Amino acid sequence: MKYLKFVFAFLVAPGLIAAMFCMPSLLSGDNIQSLYSLFLITSMVTYGHAIFLGIPVVILFNKFSLFSRSLVLGTSFLIGALPVTVFTIYREITMPSGAGYISNGIVHRVDGKLTAAGWYSAIELIFFCGVLGSSAGLIWWFIARKSANNSTRSTVESDD
Repeated sequence: MKYLKFVFAFLVAPGLIAAMFCMPSLLSGDNIQSLYSLFLITSMVTYGHAIFLGIPVVILFNKFSLFSRSLVLGTSFLIGALPVTVFTIYREITMPSGAGYISNGIVHRVDGKLTAAGWYSAIELIFFCGVLGSSAGLIWWFIARKSANNSTRSTVESDD
């Protein structure tokens, strides 16, 4: 029963982040079918992060009684930023030497190498994903905090 809030938090937090991500499209009046598709894709990404990265971290935190708001926020930032960081590094390693990329008239890549604008764009994306992860972690913390604190206390008390 004490894990019911953990499960509820893992069901709610990724969905809220996906909805938050889709909100600008909703407010700009995009087609509802494209908004639905965006929400589905975003939900798959956020729930994938929660299942493959978030649940193992919560199990470790629960095992070692490490629940605190700052630790949850920092770890969830890493959970949000880590996959896109790995993908960005992989993309840079495998980029062909003659590749170029221009977005909105700004040159991001010349001859396979990132320009200053390209680096800024990559770091901005990584930071944005980390902030989304921290937002999910904060939502998760507000929902599961009582269970996290209770399981921490019961683990500490049972070890004595």
